[in-house]
Amino acid sequence: MRWCLIFAVILGLSVTDAVSHAQQHGPPRQGEAERLAGQRSRSEYSEHSDAGYFAKSGVVRFLLIQGRLQLDAPRHRKGSQSFDQDGVYESITVTAQRGIPSVHYVCQTAHQHLTLSVANATDLRVESFLPLTGERALLQQPNVGEIVWSTSRGTLKNAFQGDTLLHIHRADPVGFSLHCGALSKRLLRGKSLGDIEKATKQAMLQQIDDGDFESMNRADVLECVERLGAKKRSVRVSASKQILRWGTPVLPVLRSIDANTLTCEQRNRLTKTMNQLRRVDNDTPSSLATMLRNDQDHWQSIASELSDDQIQLANRHLNDAGLRELLMPTGPIERIAGSERLTR
Repeated sequence: MRWCLIFAVILGLSVTDAVSHAQQHGPPRQGEAERLAGQRSRSEYSEHSDAGYFAKSGVVRFLLIQGRLQLDAPRHRKGSQSFDQDGVYESITVTAQRGIPSVHYVCQTAHQHLTLSVANATDLRVESFLPLTGERALLQQPNVGEIVWSTSRGTLKNAFQGDTLLHIHRADPVGFSLHCGALSKRLLRGKSLGDIEKATKQAMLQQIDDGDFESMNRADVLECVERLGAKKRSVRVSASKQILRWGTPVLPVLRSIDANTLTCEQRNRLTKTMNQLRRVDNDTPSSLATMLRNDQDHWQSIASELSDDQIQLANRHLNDAGLRELLMPTGPIERIAGSERLTR
């Protein structure tokens, strides 16, 4: 169980570094981007071949599908296992109904108490508690709807929502890496969300620079959604087929529509059509870039990392798609304690 020990050591290093820095520089000021002062991004562990429960030969496997973690349903083994040695306690229980697995996983060390629960392969919840600092984190990924990430330490609280884990990671890279960095890398069998983000960003820029894809405008998408509620079946079918032809690049635009503005007929048909666009295989930087290239939220989150030429390229693409241009910050950005939503 070498991976267990590595996991525990790395968690210990990341939290110890944060506490040491906090002791030297004092508690964080309210509204600053950090809740635990200091360099907390070292929670990711070094590469190794044995990933334990979540390896290819482990009891369960996870996939990244359209930016969300889910269980690889055919690859699971029902039962319970546990490990308790050198201050590391882990347990995992795998159940299944009609071939759809659910998982409950616990990892406890002196530095972190971590719980991962997955219901019906896709409904995921991660809870993390750091005893040395009292900081808590909660990741909630429902089967349908936005992912919610929240952290708290004392009276300081933050919450973010996003359509994919890439959105969540971009919103709070330091906190996510501290609480879930090592875990997510294990679930993705050695791949970090940070590395996936970098490769996806390059693929997005390359795709819009090449321009080798069917153009799509937000106004056209909204018109198609309107036709999903038409009285004539032929009109509804035609609208659904057009949405499917646009493929996954249409998903960010569809998700930005307020469901309360739609009729029951439109919502039902839109949900069915979006389900048909769901991928069944692991994400690649290219597939993620295709899905995110019309996602104004994601473009805005990476805007500060783009060159002037790349900003112009992105804005031309966003204009063509009927989306807002990127807003460039003019001063220091502070994290505000409270609930935040990634800007549409």
